Amino acid sequence: MTKDMTIGNPLKLIANFTVPFLIGNLVQQFYYLISSIFVSVYVGPAALGGVGISSTVLFVTFGFVVGACNGFCITLAQRFGAKRKKGIKLSVASSIYLYFVVTILITIVGVLITKPILNLIDTPAENFQHAYIFTIIHFLGCFSLIAYNLLSGFLRSVGDNKTPLFFLIISVILNIILDFITVAILNLKTAGTAISIVISQAICCIPCLIFIHKKYSFMWPTKKEFKINRGYITAQTKIGLPMGLEFSITGIGIIILQKAVNKFGENIIAGFTIAMRIEDLIIAVFIALATATATFAAQNYGAKKYERIKKGAHASSLIGIFLCIVFSILLLVLWDPIINLFLSNDFTTTQETKNSIQEAAKQYIDIAIFNFPVLCLLLIFRSIVLALNKTLIPVLSGFCELVIRIFGAFFLAKLFGYTGICWTPSCTWYVTFLIIIGSYFTSMMKLLKKQKLHLQN
Repeated sequence: MTKDMTIGNPLKLIANFTVPFLIGNLVQQFYYLISSIFVSVYVGPAALGGVGISSTVLFVTFGFVVGACNGFCITLAQRFGAKRKKGIKLSVASSIYLYFVVTILITIVGVLITKPILNLIDTPAENFQHAYIFTIIHFLGCFSLIAYNLLSGFLRSVGDNKTPLFFLIISVILNIILDFITVAILNLKTAGTAISIVISQAICCIPCLIFIHKKYSFMWPTKKEFKINRGYITAQTKIGLPMGLEFSITGIGIIILQKAVNKFGENIIAGFTIAMRIEDLIIAVFIALATATATFAAQNYGAKKYERIKKGAHASSLIGIFLCIVFSILLLVLWDPIINLFLSNDFTTTQETKNSIQEAAKQYIDIAIFNFPVLCLLLIFRSIVLALNKTLIPVLSGFCELVIRIFGAFFLAKLFGYTGICWTPSCTWYVTFLIIIGSYFTSMMKLLKKQKLHLQN
């Protein structure tokens, strides 16, 4: 069912829209959490570290995909808010063309750069093969991940965030079954869990596509709208490309940080991987809130209801702070059960190894947990700025984040060791937030002033 977010209470709208998408993001994160658990239990710490290293490499390209798809769909949400029926269909048609371009490029580039990047970041020999196999299989099957993100984006743009969740839950259940078959029974090791992810995501896309075509025929293009429209493709590229680049720039910074971590040995790599999986789950919740806010802002921007965008920002901030408090309490109280999910089997040959991995993971989380509010607010206000078609500042903030991560990897790591690495992401959040919040206030002041002058005239 579609949802018009240009009317009604902003707090209630954003909260209600966030919950299904939040669950969906958490469920989607279970793909990699489940992979990490399976390889740690059935293959060993070297495989766990390899999957962790692979995830940082994949973030560069797949982060671009997620950002680009979100950007393409912002245009769709704006057209939906403005009640422009033809514009909705043209936005979908242009997004489909862009899907094929992005998929081909990501597949080719990904396969070519995997081995050089793994060598560049000094991937340890014991982790290299696991990381290489996991990464290559993901690039070869990237069509499924890109398709799901785009189809989900179509539905969210018109206010339906429950349908993608339904199909995603089915996909994750299938992924667990396939992981058990390929890793635990067939002993395909790292390759098995990567294959499971690709297959389960591909299966998820088919019913999602059929549902959109039948249930939301108002957005599905006819033969006429499927003619290439340069204006729409250009407009969506102007938003999608910077959003994708922003994620990729962040990913490059993470890779550089991973290079620094790789020098600390297998136990630190495994502990850092566990911390990243936990952080990814929390960030997935923040992204859900930010995406709901982006949809709200984009629809109201299209409807020229700028004051509601401001109210939506306040509502999202309150929700975000509340979530940060909840996560802080959960991590402090439930740390031992959470960490034991990864360390419950006998792959750790000594108690000393187990303690070393656990300490590395806890050190990172202890630092990050108190800085999550800044990260949450950063994601919220960045999504609003992008929904207002302001793409330059977010991209510049991404470059700023890259510089700080490089500084952390090359200088803080040398001065303070692993502790310096743990502090680096938090430092990037603070600096980037200051840049984004300045852009938000500047943009909103201009829009509200423009609206006031229009009403006066």
